[in-house]
Amino acid sequence: MKKILLGLTFVMISLVFFSACPEPGVSITETQLDILDNTVWAGETPRPGDWLTILFLPEGKAVFSFSIDSTSNLWDYTYDKTKKTGSIDTGLPGFNIAPNGFTIKGNTLTITNYGSHAGDPRSFKRYR
Repeated sequence: MKKILLGLTFVMISLVFFSACPEPGVSITETQLDILDNTVWAGETPRPGDWLTILFLPEGKAVFSFSIDSTSNLWDYTYDKTKKTGSIDTGLPGFNIAPNGFTIKGNTLTITNYGSHAGDPRSFKRYR
């Protein structure tokens, strides 16, 4: 079952990523961030060799996929388009990957305190 869910997650990410890529020569601008739906962000985590891909889905859901252990999580998010800030709710007692939320500036999403353990800020670039 886990392999099926992982496969479906990768298919979903691929479909969203490739079906809605901007046309060549068109840059992604901050004005396009009124909503996060179907945007893809990625970057390194503090774990050596780990890469995190974040896919924001409609209805306030986000898929967080970690390369180091091939896991994916479906978590809730909120986003304030005026302030360009948001929050993640993992639903896991005692753990939140972004306990102080995230900010967006240009094409960079920054989790201001990565992890539940007073982690440093982590930046993720927008890929779609």
